[in-house]
Amino acid sequence: MKLIVECLIIILLVFSITVAYELKFVGTFIRHGDRVPTKNIPDDGTIWECKLNSLEMYNNHNFPKPTPSRHFGKKFIYDRNILPGNCSRGQLTEIGAKQQQDLGSKFRNKYVDDLNFLPRELDPDLIWLRSTDTSRTMRSAANFFSGLYPPKDKKKQDVFPIHTMDWNNENMHFNTKLCPRLAILKNQIKRSAKYRAHMDSIDFFIYQIDKIYGFIDLDGHSLLTLYNNAVFRIRHNKTLPNGLTENLIKQLKKEGGWYANFVMGNKTLVKLTIGPFLQDLLDAFDSKITGENQHKFHLYSAHNSGIVPLLAAYDSFDSTPVEFASNVVFELYQEKKKYYIKLSYNDKVIKIPGCKQEMCPYSKFKKITQKMIPKNYEKECRI
Repeated sequence: MKLIVECLIIILLVFSITVAYELKFVGTFIRHGDRVPTKNIPDDGTIWECKLNSLEMYNNHNFPKPTPSRHFGKKFIYDRNILPGNCSRGQLTEIGAKQQQDLGSKFRNKYVDDLNFLPRELDPDLIWLRSTDTSRTMRSAANFFSGLYPPKDKKKQDVFPIHTMDWNNENMHFNTKLCPRLAILKNQIKRSAKYRAHMDSIDFFIYQIDKIYGFIDLDGHSLLTLYNNAVFRIRHNKTLPNGLTENLIKQLKKEGGWYANFVMGNKTLVKLTIGPFLQDLLDAFDSKITGENQHKFHLYSAHNSGIVPLLAAYDSFDSTPVEFASNVVFELYQEKKKYYIKLSYNDKVIKIPGCKQEMCPYSKFKKITQKMIPKNYEKECRI
């Protein structure tokens, strides 16, 4: 009997801890879905066929909705592109669109069905979407949103804004236009003794890859790009280059991940790459806490070059290349008058460095994050 009572007490304590935290806000940073390559391989005859049907309407949402009688779709002229076929380089594929729809549906299951955090019917005042100004991230945001809130009436027309900015000002990825010093820092890291020693240690592997692809002067970034290229080919049933074995692909993955961690995960590079976005994120949290921000969910659709430094800012990048449709989720909770942040990456909870528990006090999280935000960004980015 005593054992039963003790068990009940434990259950009640666990339950009280669970319900004490009230979810107030979710910020989700995603990588776009599956895409075709961004670069072509020399003498490669692979034809890339894109069948994703995209109808786009350009309209200021403050004006009346455009008539549904006519829509326009972008279609690339066959064999007039960098990649052989009818795809633009880096274009989102049908698989990529499905990945994002599935991810949005997964978030609906959690935040609508399970937690009752978001309403069952779309309330545009609660959701805010942002994307870099590229087709694959814009479409990824749209497909994620369609999974989160599937259109019920296909005849009814909704116009929902995806916020973006000029590429030169974008702070959600490695942007040398915004911060020219990033290019210099990156080259300095690649000229460092540790980087050169590592590349020397894999010189035979690089020789093998050179021979297969016909490239010269391969660096770590090239190895990551070629790993992604191999993944595309396997997923889309395209022929792999002669001599590219499963073991070589595994090593491409390993070396590409090492490069991403050593170069893109460098703390100075991280600050200048993702620091300004972290300030945007803190502003969203702060305005939610003060009651100025009525949103409950923010989506940020971006790239691998944003997720790596974002994870590295919290010492959480494990040198594994970021997969398509990966996501970093920041959840803001309230417990009485205190606020907490819970961070996760692809469903795995991340323990924020400096915090003893998964629920990190917001005041501590803010101090940790502010260390990764440049005090004078313009000055620190000057060449």
